[in-house]
Amino acid sequence: MIRLLALICCLALPATAQMVAEPPGEARVRDLAKTLRCPVCQSESILESRASTAREMMVILREMAEAGKTDAEITAFFRDRYGDFV
Repeated sequence: MIRLLALICCLALPATAQMVAEPPGEARVRDLAKTLRCPVCQSESILESRASTAREMMVILREMAEAGKTDAEITAFFRDRYGDFV
């Protein structure tokens, strides 16, 4: 009986766990990252790519978004830095 009670408690515990809230602006960063192509992979967005260049671009993208840059400013920055392909 004690084992059954312990099992029920263990199974019920995850149901009471709180979901971690997404940081403000993260949806915007993901949406922008989907539109920027990885200069290494070329067929993937920087959100999908596992290349180190794409990871670096994601860091820069988050920093620029947090600094209050507009989507147009961020896109222009990456085009200037990596070319029109991105």
